[in-house]
Amino acid sequence: MYLLYSKNKEIFFSIVISFVLILLQGFLPVISLSEGLIITCDLFFIFLTFVALNKALYKVVIFAFFFGIFQDLVIQPETIGLSAFIKLVSIYFINYLNKIKELWSELAIISYLFLIYFFHYFFYHFVFVNELSLLIVGYIFLETIFNLFIYIICDKIIFN
Repeated sequence: MYLLYSKNKEIFFSIVISFVLILLQGFLPVISLSEGLIITCDLFFIFLTFVALNKALYKVVIFAFFFGIFQDLVIQPETIGLSAFIKLVSIYFINYLNKIKELWSELAIISYLFLIYFFHYFFYHFVFVNELSLLIVGYIFLETIFNLFIYIICDKIIFN
C-alpha cells in the first residue's frame, strides 16, 4: 500500500509542478529582440528535460504528451498537438542520454542537448513563421542558448 501511495505522490507532485511552471511561464519577463521576436523561458521544457534524464522513458513520454496538449490549449489553441508532438520527440531523444551518459563528456552532453533544444524550437517556430531566414535562425539560436543556460544553472544548483 505504501508503494502505491509513494508512486501516486510522485505523479501528483510532477503534475502540480507542471501546472505551476506552465502558468508561471506566462508571467515571466521576456527579452524583446524586435517586434514579434521575443525570447521566453520555456520552464516546462526545462522541467521535462530533468524528468527525462531521471525517469523511465514511457512515463515521461506519456507525461510530456498530455501536458504538451494542455500547454497547447492554454498558450496556442490554434495549433493543438504541435507542442505535444515536438515535446514528445525531443524528450525521446533527451532520454537517450540515460543510456550513454557515462560514455560522453559533459561538453558532449551539453552539445547534444543544444542540438535537441535547437531543433525543438526550430520546428516549433517554423510552423508559425512559415519561412526560413537568417534572422529567424539567429533568433532560434539565441532562444536555445538562453533556455539551455537556464537548464545548466538549474542542474548545477539542484544536482551539485
